[in-house]
Amino acid sequence: NLEVLAHYWSALRPFAREERYEALRTLVSGSLPVYVMLALLGALPVVLNAIAVSYAGVKTKSAAHAYVAVRYLYFQLLQIFVTVASGSLFAVLRLVLDHPRALLDLLGTALPGMGSYFLELVIAKVLFSLAFELARPTKLVATIFRQAVTRSRLWSVPSRVKRRLRQPPNFDYGSYLPDFIMVVLVGTIFAPIAPVVCVCCWAYFAVASSVYAHQFLYVYVRAYETGGEFPGPTLARFFFVSLVVGHLTLIGHLAILEAHAQALALAPLVYGTVRTRGDVKRTYEDPARYLDRETARRFGLYATRGRGRA
Repeated sequence: NLEVLAHYWSALRPFAREERYEALRTLVSGSLPVYVMLALLGALPVVLNAIAVSYAGVKTKSAAHAYVAVRYLYFQLLQIFVTVASGSLFAVLRLVLDHPRALLDLLGTALPGMGSYFLELVIAKVLFSLAFELARPTKLVATIFRQAVTRSRLWSVPSRVKRRLRQPPNFDYGSYLPDFIMVVLVGTIFAPIAPVVCVCCWAYFAVASSVYAHQFLYVYVRAYETGGEFPGPTLARFFFVSLVVGHLTLIGHLAILEAHAQALALAPLVYGTVRTRGDVKRTYEDPARYLDRETARRFGLYATRGRGRA
């Protein structure tokens, strides 16, 4: 809020209150929160990775990426509800605990009303985040600095340091998976309420598929192989969480509109989604946890299980 910032920073008071800045103030007020949130979400994986290595004592890259991905995903899920409630995390939890019906109001009234904010967030991810990933300006600067250090005649660089600096980049699942889940969550929430948001989510994945296909072919290298342990189960788990949140949001919205019959008719969707989640975990995730995809296809694991259950 510009008024709050102007209260603590006197230099912003003319910009926040004078009429001649009205158009620019509207633009800044609408766009600044989105880009501040993108900056925060971009810095959070670095902090979580440092915690995973220094505090949690994670020893492998795959475990560190899994550690970051799960906690980052939960943070984004909480961040949506905190943003909608326009308060702190503890204020939202206190409100829900004191008044359980407030959760229904939050899902049915406040969340659909934030469609414009999440629409801007998805558009910013398409126009800024994916373009930044394709251009990789920070990596370009880092490469120039690395070459200047390793090729300089002013000082001697140990061979092990040179090898580490010259390693090609690997794909950081902990940083990228939450972005995908975030867009899926926004799309499932607003698909029946504000379809234009769902169209922007489709555009995000349409562009992202081309961007990351290029990056996997020409930029990233595989640093480890986890078989079916990660990232497939993490993606599946949070995809189903997104579906459940989307169903509950639509049910709450219908209940607020006093469409109780329609809300009750949608209730079995929640049970069906949770039941399907259990079936997917039991049928696909658990057998494939320590089995690579190529071996599973060669022995026809999934086809055999499907015929056996039929």
